[in-house]
Amino acid sequence: MKRKLIILTLIIALILSLSANAEMKTIMDYRTETFLSAGLKHINIVRETTEGPLDINILKIDLNNEYTDFKPIYSHEISVKKPLSVIAQEWHSTAAINGEFYSVNNPSFPFGAIVDRSGIVSAPNTFEFGFPTIVKGPDGFDISVLDPKMKLLVSGIEVPLHTINKVGALDSEVIMLNSSWGKQSIGSTVNRKLVEIQVNGGRIRSIHIGEKPIDIPDDGFVIVFNSKNTELLNIFQNGATIETIIDFGFDINNIDWAAGGVNHLLKDGQIFQFNDSILGRHPRTAIGINKEEDTAFLVTVDGRNRHSIGTLQSELAMLLVELGCWNALNLDGGGSTQMVIDSYGIGDYTVVNSPSDGRERQMVSGFGVFNRYPAHSEVMNLEIIPGTTTLFKNQRFEYDLRAFNKYYVPIRFDVGRAMVTVKGLTNAIGAEGIIFTESGKATLKVSYNGVSSEIGIEVLNDVEEIASDLKEITLQTSDKFTLPDFIGIEGSGKTAVIKANEIEWQVSNNIGNVTTGVFVAGKNIGTGILTGRFDRGEVNIPIYVGYDEMLIHDFESLNGLLLNQYPSDSNGRMITFERSVEGRNSIKLFYDFTTMKPNDQAITFVEFGETGKLLQGEPKSFTMWVFGDRSNHWLRARIVDAYGVVHRIDFAEEIDWYGWKQVTANIPTNIAYPITLKNVYIANIYNDRNNKGSIYIDKLTANYPLKKMDSSEVPDNSKLVDKLKSKPSSYNDKITINKAGTFIGSLPADYSNIPENIHIVEIDVSKGGIKKTDNSQWSRLIELKELSDDTIIIRLNSHINDIDSIEAGVLRNLFHYLKENNTVFVVSSGSGESGATYDRGVRYIHFMQYFELYTIGNVQSYYYE
Repeated sequence: MKRKLIILTLIIALILSLSANAEMKTIMDYRTETFLSAGLKHINIVRETTEGPLDINILKIDLNNEYTDFKPIYSHEISVKKPLSVIAQEWHSTAAINGEFYSVNNPSFPFGAIVDRSGIVSAPNTFEFGFPTIVKGPDGFDISVLDPKMKLLVSGIEVPLHTINKVGALDSEVIMLNSSWGKQSIGSTVNRKLVEIQVNGGRIRSIHIGEKPIDIPDDGFVIVFNSKNTELLNIFQNGATIETIIDFGFDINNIDWAAGGVNHLLKDGQIFQFNDSILGRHPRTAIGINKEEDTAFLVTVDGRNRHSIGTLQSELAMLLVELGCWNALNLDGGGSTQMVIDSYGIGDYTVVNSPSDGRERQMVSGFGVFNRYPAHSEVMNLEIIPGTTTLFKNQRFEYDLRAFNKYYVPIRFDVGRAMVTVKGLTNAIGAEGIIFTESGKATLKVSYNGVSSEIGIEVLNDVEEIASDLKEITLQTSDKFTLPDFIGIEGSGKTAVIKANEIEWQVSNNIGNVTTGVFVAGKNIGTGILTGRFDRGEVNIPIYVGYDEMLIHDFESLNGLLLNQYPSDSNGRMITFERSVEGRNSIKLFYDFTTMKPNDQAITFVEFGETGKLLQGEPKSFTMWVFGDRSNHWLRARIVDAYGVVHRIDFAEEIDWYGWKQVTANIPTNIAYPITLKNVYIANIYNDRNNKGSIYIDKLTANYPLKKMDSSEVPDNSKLVDKLKSKPSSYNDKITINKAGTFIGSLPADYSNIPENIHIVEIDVSKGGIKKTDNSQWSRLIELKELSDDTIIIRLNSHINDIDSIEAGVLRNLFHYLKENNTVFVVSSGSGESGATYDRGVRYIHFMQYFELYTIGNVQSYYYE
């Protein structure tokens, strides 16, 4: 019997109404839902808003499902930071999000509580900090700020216990480290002489003063305090009994778990509390529980990039209300915001969001979701996941298959046994995908053991033009540059992505070559043209290999250099030394970070005089040679732009090499020239790296781009000849848009004479965008969502490329959505040259004199000058 196909992934484009009260207004959502089990669903929402785009990931958890659960997860040594994927793997969770604030130092620790069936992993912070804790107990969930009370009874004498498994200044505090901290205690350092007391079986077993780290008993703990607290030494004696008295406001033996957060964002369905330390628009992570407490939502919102701008705390709260949350807790955000998923339960985690650091950040805790379904390997549902559903002839159509068992848990299966059929177009099916040899519409159907799934595919005509935002490539000799995806445009203006490795490339002047979509520069400095071809489309990209170097300092002497240090009592120095890459000498920079205070920083600067080195022109980077010492310290520079703004740029996040190495620090692309180089410096921010050492520095240069090629030296790209562009001698209707206004025939346009199937919307972006000019104009664009089978003309008074780039991206996506059911023209006038560009079937026309739209029966054409 053929089983009924259950659609497991829904991709929905929704245009939503505007909320009059919300600061951020939603324009439309693209929503994808994927089952990870019957009790767990991963939801991705790509949301276009009036403030910019958002990329939202949600884990929706059915708390009534007996096989699904969520709880805090943490590094098995809470003092050791690890990537979230590693922590999730240690716990064998299906999915996870990051947890609360934690110390960035080593050793690390969570700021708030972690309590589970194993005991106290981390004590709550003191009530004065105001950090809330979410507790899952026998009566459900509770979010509140705890007031922990902890003390020790040492042979009957009370000693206040400051915290458990956290390390601070250790001035007057008494702390406890148990086996969740790690295998050993923290030990003493040159600057901090500690008393560490090993306790097991309720008695003191040994006392260690000013010693190295000691072992932490599995069933005991270590008490730690500063040796200057001599009165405590008289209380703690070998063999003395110790009793721990702890009151967190709940019975720690009668809860499932407790974990800390940053602020109690929602309480009883209302926005409750914001945290002043995390104001602004940032990546965010949160946990929400609905009113019935049968559904939990683990949410991440990406930020700090052009694809997702992040949210304010108020906007995050409204998102949680929208999802149905009644109570919610905000967690650590920024670069810590992260979600990982192991779809097949084999320990292979995928980071499904886009961390703002560009990679996983190490942390100590998170929240994991667990599937504990009985094993079941029969395929009951099948899903096709295409790379795209629109492509050109002779491109490779690639797709993945995902199978699910009866619990909707993704399972692996023998893909080779799946039956693949394509209807509608001639094609060749191979192991690596499908190649279509004609244009039109096709249907792909995949069947496996009576279960089937199918999708539609559109194959476009030949490529006439290749478009890209890549205008030039600048790189050093022997460097590599990964070419981006390009946009192919066919005769009707429809577009599809062409991967760089699908394009035929040629490189002039023997300055490099392209291999599998990567340009590899040669060893010679020079310029050339990178030419790419696909069908009749051709793109030409200038390439500049190497830089013109300007020597800033050769370090043959200390002339013009000053030494500066923080803390000021550090004993660093610099000298010239006969070890160099070029010339005779380099400078040997001695650093002394032993005076660094806990949780502070230490820096040794090489200053370029009192005011710095003013640089002529517009350098793009600095390069210098450094003889590293494997200290893992930070190597940076400070520059000041034309407005006096200080920028810190990195030569190396860690000096992890020994010997000479050339390092480069890139100058921010949006900086205001001219710039001044103030200093280069070595820095430390970690408590466990406060050492002494030295590095050598030689030949510091500023790097300037090679002279730009004249436009006559760059061949013209192929251009689409638009079949709709014509100026007929006779027509039924003509609409003219010029600098004087809009006209129907020769009469000024108004609502009475504009054809009912044509809609003209004028948008003022004169101040750089809608938001900057008049944010209420979004309403007029949103109203267009109701239209179908009509012609829409969006009239901008500036080119779309001249407005805010994030807002332009939102507008382009909105116009593409409108194009699905209408014909859309976006016309603009102003500075620049007239021309037409195409994006997913939308025509963007920039005119100098006029734009005209002609109607002849049911046929339209346009013209512009």
